[in-house]
Amino acid sequence: MEEFAPFPDSIFSQSDPEQIIDVIENRVIELLNSDTGLLFSSLYRLDVSEKFIQQAFMTEQDETVSRKLAILIYTRQKERAEVKKQIKVKPITDPDYIF
Repeated sequence: MEEFAPFPDSIFSQSDPEQIIDVIENRVIELLNSDTGLLFSSLYRLDVSEKFIQQAFMTEQDETVSRKLAILIYTRQKERAEVKKQIKVKPITDPDYIF
């Protein structure tokens, strides 16, 4: 199995969305066939709406479940990247702070 590395946020402004969705869809297909628990855990961690996930599985249209999930993941990650651009968090400078 090929190692899956997350995309940097800059990819959303530099790449064709369809190409990114295709890559995500391939991984979703792989997880649907081999490890649905990991797929659902990932969807949860990515904060993809459960309502939208359920709708993707109740599809009767031309798009496959894997394609719909890939679009949901892409859309959520794009939203996250936009918010991240708008909200800047200052680095922790307290020398006593331990994590």
